[in-house]
Amino acid sequence: MGKNPVCCIVWFICLWFSFMIAGIAAFFYVIFYPITVCISACTGFTDVLLKGIQLPHTCAQKMVNCEGC
Repeated sequence: MGKNPVCCIVWFICLWFSFMIAGIAAFFYVIFYPITVCISACTGFTDVLLKGIQLPHTCAQKMVNCEGC
């Protein structure tokens, strides 16, 4: 199946917005991650924040590979 260049453009736009999301997630991750030592219930929340931090990598990878939108 051929690669769709429109999807590449969509992922490029998502990449720009993902930097803001990653910055906010990183801020809260730095605050809440040490708390997980005392309160293990925060682990799920910090895992979601880590996914937010990794969002630019995911968008860039999908953009380079022209994966589906």
